[in-house]
Amino acid sequence: MSGVLTSFYDYLASLGQYCGRYTYLLFKGLFTIIKKPIVFMFAAFASLYRGTAGLVFRTFKAVLSETKLFVKEVKDTSERIKNDIIANPKKAPSIIWGYILKAIIRHRVVFKYFLNLILPILGLLLLIYTINHWNRSIFALEININGETIGYVSAESVFVEARDIAKDRLGISSGFSAMSTTQLLDAPVYSLSLIKINQLTDADTIADKLIERSASNITNACGIYINDEFLCAVKNETDAKRVFDSLLAPYEESGEYDVVSFVEKIDYVQGLYPDTEDIMWDAARLKEKLQSKKQESLYYKIEEGDLVSTIASKFGVTSSQIRRLNPNLDEKRLRIGQEILVSEEVPFIRVKTAKIKVTTEVLPYKTVEVLTDAYYQGTKKTIREGVNGTQQVTSLVTYINGTEYSTEEISRVTIKEPVDKRVQVGTKKYSGSSPSSGGGKPTKYTGAKLTWPVIGAYSISSGYGYRNRAMHRGVDIVASGGSSKGKVIVAAASGTVTKATYHSSWGYYVMIDHGNGLQTLYAHCLKGSLMVRPGQRVSAGQAIARVGSTGNSSGYHLHFEVWRNGARVNPLPYLGR
Repeated sequence: MSGVLTSFYDYLASLGQYCGRYTYLLFKGLFTIIKKPIVFMFAAFASLYRGTAGLVFRTFKAVLSETKLFVKEVKDTSERIKNDIIANPKKAPSIIWGYILKAIIRHRVVFKYFLNLILPILGLLLLIYTINHWNRSIFALEININGETIGYVSAESVFVEARDIAKDRLGISSGFSAMSTTQLLDAPVYSLSLIKINQLTDADTIADKLIERSASNITNACGIYINDEFLCAVKNETDAKRVFDSLLAPYEESGEYDVVSFVEKIDYVQGLYPDTEDIMWDAARLKEKLQSKKQESLYYKIEEGDLVSTIASKFGVTSSQIRRLNPNLDEKRLRIGQEILVSEEVPFIRVKTAKIKVTTEVLPYKTVEVLTDAYYQGTKKTIREGVNGTQQVTSLVTYINGTEYSTEEISRVTIKEPVDKRVQVGTKKYSGSSPSSGGGKPTKYTGAKLTWPVIGAYSISSGYGYRNRAMHRGVDIVASGGSSKGKVIVAAASGTVTKATYHSSWGYYVMIDHGNGLQTLYAHCLKGSLMVRPGQRVSAGQAIARVGSTGNSSGYHLHFEVWRNGARVNPLPYLGR
């Protein structure tokens, strides 16, 4: 064991030495490759630095030396200039200008250096100022009416909007203003102007100025707009809001609703308004108006030939709206002179409320059919009853003035899954169901009890005998507690089909000859359900049709008859009843 460990240790040691040696060689090779470019790059940078730095330092040194000399000469010359000006004051400008020219010519290196330094800085400052100036400026239309500047707008449409606002406030658009509007309707003169952005005027401000020019008796008030249409002005905005809040209060205080608001859009606009009776309202008048009706209920008296669709067309509404407003209306029995509601009353302002509603709904089970050869065709047997599930449905229900308007489903959660109903469906074929060649001898009736002719229907709704003073020559078989429609009809005994057709009274029917003078008849079969044809031999219990209500029938049932030697007899003894 120790020998194995020693060998393994030696192997690891050799591997480590091998890796270390080749790693060293790898990095050494890489360094050799990149060393020359790096050395060349540093050398080039150093050379460039030395050349540039030398030039810069030499230039700076020369300029500094020249500047010192220039300053010294200015000090020395200032006294001389002063004396020359005192001696000859009239020549002061030329004296000063002469010295300046001498200084520029003699010390041009200094001036050139400072010009090269200062001019770019001045250019940059000028560029910054220009950009900043134009960023805060804009071209706009100056509006001038009769020599007076009204304001500046970005487009002509702003003034048109302002004039419409002014008309609303003055009551011109509604037709009840008695004020002169000559100045308001004066055509403006537009001119292009460069202005600061903060000089732009909005439509409301221009509207105030137009009102100031057009009316003398004006005041600052709160305008009430409903769906963007001017209603009135109230001097105190708080009073106006209190009126609207009072209409919502009953719904909010009930605690029944999660959301309470108005259907219409309400806007409060501060501005100048004429202080007249038509336009300036108090809170009481505003509340009275809001509680009034915009439209009364509209009723219509039905005339000859009217239909719901034609009535709806007359009033420009939909047929579904007529039905919603008249839930008890019988469209098939419209009476002349009968009044129906075509349009319900509409309050001046409507309150919209909404609340979250949680309901439980039934989740119906499904029926699963399982094929089995344990039963004959047409036979069904329930092996497990279905159980409905439940779902919790959360909806947002919206009401308008307390009447339900719409329901929007928010979520649906299954609380209990349904259990499928399982039904076994027979697939076993009846013996002797193949068609006969027509030359075979009919099966003899043995006198045994007949097979019950309907699977799943065992009640008799009408027996053999007189019914309403007429002889009922058969029995009517139905399913108790459910629909008989589609139940399987089977042959009561073996025999040969003699009729499989339609009759005005029996509807679709089948007649079978069992031999020995016995025949059976199966009437009112479901349309398209006949499974046999004349000449075909059938066995007892073989499916031949399904229960229907064709012919002279008042409901789904099987009319079953037994014929004996050409005469119809009571079927019940043959069925063992």
